[in-house]
Amino acid sequence: LDAIFLSPSLQPFFRGAGVHAYLDEAGREMHIPFNYAQRELQPSDHWPLSVDIDFSHLILESMKQD
Repeated sequence: LDAIFLSPSLQPFFRGAGVHAYLDEAGREMHIPFNYAQRELQPSDHWPLSVDIDFSHLILESMKQD
């Protein structure tokens, strides 16, 4: 993914987001490549994104309906 969009209705439940760098063979973080040769050392030209959204309100609502 190049971007993550969040609808306005979910914004109150947004907890955070991050970009995760790839690790080299020694477990060190690989930095953003400055040239194509460095880019080729990485598994992709996209870095993984993570988003933390609290969905507990949805679980509570579904439990009320049962």
